[in-house]
Amino acid sequence: MDISFFKRGVKLSGRVPVFDITDVKAPDRAVLVMSQEAGIECKPAVKVGQTVERGAVVGEDPDGESFVHTPIGGRVAEVGAKVISPQGIETRTVVVERGDEKLQAWAPAWKDEQGDLLERLRVSGVITSCTQPLSLYRTLKDVARPRSVIAATSRELRRGIDHIAVRLTEFDPHLSALDAQSAQVDLQQFSDGIDELVKLTGARQIWLVEDKNIAKKHYEALEKTADDRNWEIVAFDSRRYPAFADALIGKRIIGREPPVALQNIHDSGVLVVDLSTVLDVRTALVENRPITKKTITVTGPRGTNVVRATIGTPYADILAAVGESGDYGKIILGGPMRGRAHHSLDYPLTRDVEAITLVAQGDVVLHENRMCISCGLCTMACPMRLSPGLLSRYCEFGQWEEADNTHLFNCIECGVCAYVCPAGRSMVQLMVLGKTEVSSRRNA
Repeated sequence: MDISFFKRGVKLSGRVPVFDITDVKAPDRAVLVMSQEAGIECKPAVKVGQTVERGAVVGEDPDGESFVHTPIGGRVAEVGAKVISPQGIETRTVVVERGDEKLQAWAPAWKDEQGDLLERLRVSGVITSCTQPLSLYRTLKDVARPRSVIAATSRELRRGIDHIAVRLTEFDPHLSALDAQSAQVDLQQFSDGIDELVKLTGARQIWLVEDKNIAKKHYEALEKTADDRNWEIVAFDSRRYPAFADALIGKRIIGREPPVALQNIHDSGVLVVDLSTVLDVRTALVENRPITKKTITVTGPRGTNVVRATIGTPYADILAAVGESGDYGKIILGGPMRGRAHHSLDYPLTRDVEAITLVAQGDVVLHENRMCISCGLCTMACPMRLSPGLLSRYCEFGQWEEADNTHLFNCIECGVCAYVCPAGRSMVQLMVLGKTEVSSRRNA
């Protein structure tokens, strides 16, 4: 096997980014999955026959920290029908059928006079762009509000964020949605989004994270804005995967290892978001609108496209908009390195999906999970300096406590271990299984 290693990852072949965005027409029948972010399922907040305006809340999680909004106004046709999510978990749906034109005006997700930015963010539907997408509110609530008070001095104790790093290209170098958005971004809207994040976090420095392999002309306008506003610019090589992982970006900025790679990287003083999240923050806090659209990469036999589609649109409709059709051998939600196989193109788009990758029938390889041969290649390549071979065996044989104690949750699910594994083991899938089982036992 010819594998090119570098410090903390592997070297991948070059890519051809896409800079055009295709808009997909909003559906007349939106199927809204109640599980739109990692580990959280909302409860339907509407009843069959109820009339809802565009942007109205149709689902809310029990903790009141995650919401699902309808992208179209109309009548609620179905509530509670169950589907199987890409994570293999059964979840419910709400179906809204388009109504008359007056229902298509935006219904604010909050009162206009509500001045609390964090509270408005809570109900907006903005999610993070990390390995396990969660509402941005969950990430920032301890940062933007006091966590505790020192009794002797009555001083508020906060988790501080000193730096905000904005990723301008994708974690997975095979994807192009962020490249296209960066090339076409409205600079005023982008700046507004940054300003809102600074208000929420009190960050002192903004960093733009570029791809060295993208022509400078595509970043020219953003670089000028950065220069005018005293933002810093740092560039990574996307071929050195996973250079754009949150933890590695954080290390480059602060010069030391973040304390926890996956869940609380902001504890190190760095908040890593992508350009799409910044624009969503602007939509939520400046325009007072919930997030009902997503820009994703679609890759199939006809090539790679970037599309902007409405949440709740069936994948089949998205593929038809870019001319993809046929009987595919495999549907992957996400990119080749981090995606998960899915079973149906009738499933609707959700906020946590970043790409659709289609594999032709003749290119599908039937996989058999073999035993670990203890070669150590995965440990050599792991960007988080873990022992994926050991961790995957703990997860394979149900040794959940041992997996948790071996830093399972520091795994960023980049897929590097599976990429270099000569035994062809399903490393990422085993890690995800382990995280699911450990989390369920913690919450039991």
